[in-house]
Amino acid sequence: MSLSLRKTTEWMSFALCNHKQVGAFFEPLIQSYLPGWTVNGFRAQIKDIGRESGSVVSLTLRPDQSWQGFQAGQYINLTVEINGAKLTRCFSISSSPETYRMTGTVRLTIREQDQGVVTPWLATGLKKGGYVSLSAACGEFVVQRNGVPKVFIAAGVGITPILSMLSDLVDQGESKPVKLLYYGSDHLFRSELSALESAKSNFSFDFLNTRESGYFDRETVQRLLEQYAPEQFEKPDYYICGPGEMITSVEQILKDSGVSPERIHFEFFGVPRALDVQVSESGQASRAVAFSQTQAEVSVEPGDRRTLLEIAEGAGLNPVHGCRAGVCHQCSCRKLGGRVQNILTGQVSDGGAELVQLCISQPVDDVELAL
Repeated sequence: MSLSLRKTTEWMSFALCNHKQVGAFFEPLIQSYLPGWTVNGFRAQIKDIGRESGSVVSLTLRPDQSWQGFQAGQYINLTVEINGAKLTRCFSISSSPETYRMTGTVRLTIREQDQGVVTPWLATGLKKGGYVSLSAACGEFVVQRNGVPKVFIAAGVGITPILSMLSDLVDQGESKPVKLLYYGSDHLFRSELSALESAKSNFSFDFLNTRESGYFDRETVQRLLEQYAPEQFEKPDYYICGPGEMITSVEQILKDSGVSPERIHFEFFGVPRALDVQVSESGQASRAVAFSQTQAEVSVEPGDRRTLLEIAEGAGLNPVHGCRAGVCHQCSCRKLGGRVQNILTGQVSDGGAELVQLCISQPVDDVELAL
């Protein structure tokens, strides 16, 4: 279909039913008879819902046959309907690719968030045999097949993608040493980790507790790494997953210890500690965030470390968003002008128009958004 024909088709569809595709307009009606049908993305049937701990639930899903599978460590965007609203969140897959090949199912393991809308609802709102929508597998936090030892550092529910990676390494007969340091007060998947350790002599793990090992500050991480992997400290690849501050701290300590950045792989579960926003060259004491569609404007005072998403919500707006961690891109919005800083990378944009992720961007100077 040519570009002009596609645009014409989309225009007619919008004019008729306020959707880019006519099928999307009829999707709710069709799904009441054919729940596995969808216009975009994929559908998955819920095979099981179970609790891993008091606040962590696992969903076992069977995606439709058009779903293309995943690499260990990747995540998917899960869409559910709550009170008539479709809400999307991203969740890591905790099962292995081999399990998907054998059973056609994937498992998502999810911590219920305090004040959350979606995660506390999943265990009671979803039913076995029902359907949800999901995306193709996403993410670049995957194991590098480079023949070197590997050290995994997980905290809390950050074990989720790492368990998938460890299972895949065992399934693929990894011969190099593999070590897991798992920090937390509520360790998940104890029996599965023990089974992996029994299956492969080159895999071992240790549970670390705050009261025994301290928090992931510089001294603690240095001591733990020297204690648990002294012979490998300079050589392995490192895979880190957990809260933002833990990842930031461990990454910096590894770099300070001589580990090259290309050997450090990580994925944030939650937004890292916000960076100090750069001061505008104009020297202005405050910044203004303007929302062009709603004509709202917010003054952001020095020291205000809110993201653009938080600023918009504080102004009474309700932008589409998902993970609030810069992963799912659901909150991408067109910036019409002004500079913003990415709090994951520290990079500052130029002042031109571009798409920005609201949940990980802070205003550096006056900013206008198409909201």
